[in-house]
Amino acid sequence: MKISLKQFIFTLSRVTLIFALAFLLCPLRFALADSMPSPILAFSFDNVSSAAVPDDSGSGNTYSITAYNSSGPFTPTTVDSFPGSGKAMQFDGTQQERIEVSGTALTVSGFTIMADVNITGNDTDPEHLRWEVSEKAGSYWGNIRYGPPKVLRVGGFFSGTQTNNFTGSVPIPTSTWTNVAFIFDPTAHKLQSYVNGVLDHEQTQMGTLDPSVTHNGIDENLVVGAKHRQGGDGEVLEAFFDGLMDNYRLYNVALTATQVAAIAGVPVTPTPTPTPGPIELRAQGKKIGGINTSRLKWRGATSANMDIYRDANVIATTPNDGLYDDSTGTTGQASFMYKVCEAATQNCSNTVTVNFGP
Repeated sequence: MKISLKQFIFTLSRVTLIFALAFLLCPLRFALADSMPSPILAFSFDNVSSAAVPDDSGSGNTYSITAYNSSGPFTPTTVDSFPGSGKAMQFDGTQQERIEVSGTALTVSGFTIMADVNITGNDTDPEHLRWEVSEKAGSYWGNIRYGPPKVLRVGGFFSGTQTNNFTGSVPIPTSTWTNVAFIFDPTAHKLQSYVNGVLDHEQTQMGTLDPSVTHNGIDENLVVGAKHRQGGDGEVLEAFFDGLMDNYRLYNVALTATQVAAIAGVPVTPTPTPTPGPIELRAQGKKIGGINTSRLKWRGATSANMDIYRDANVIATTPNDGLYDDSTGTTGQASFMYKVCEAATQNCSNTVTVNFGP
């Protein structure tokens, strides 16, 4: 079959247009795929070896992270999670187990809290109401109500008023892995909950999300696995989670339905266990004005600043000059454990113990 030159040019133009459109659309599709926000805090629970539970978000934010039980800081128990997801943290609500996180990045205007949970159904809340997945008291939270049925609730303080009437629809089973998500979208003015990546319930929420200092007078810790208010009208410690939790993520934005579905049940990638750096720490205890004071000396660090840890908590960030005196505020017999880390990293020194006599 013969075609004219005019027909040939027309056909060639159409083919060229198709390829041009494909070229333009492909980058757009890749750009959309790359638009998934990153969490500001995440726990895989795969490399837990102390009370300082590693943040696996890779956000670069500076946090103080400590696991507590009724006796104080403790090393959480981790067990095998669902297939392909490494380890999960085992929360014993009868022992008030929880993770407390402090850091300025946790004050947000919108949020998504997501986790894989496997609840026991045991009554471990002194108020007999709920199991807290995560809460920053006086600002925002997400929990599982006792029921029946056991459903999700997301809430917070918005322009001075507390919203605590959200009630999900999908029952959360016991002894079964379930992905749950709690969202406040400040642009769409909505509170939402998702179960296994599917929208569970939503309701309109006007106003702006309040920071905890507005109501409680302090910047409250973000708590995973309990409610712990330390400011406001006084300390409240309750709503202890009981069961297994894995793949905790906190975002400072509201994820879309497509984004929630894409990561529901997807394991958090653990931060590689760092190779111990050549930071050598020595410490000596002395009394200054009757106060137990630890003198720390280190060498081998290369960062501009150092995080000083006492008993697994960051107590100070100081210039990397190789010297720090810690006035503990205690007298008499006491014992403290120290390490120093290059600021906002896990490149840390050896751990040393300083003992004080009576």
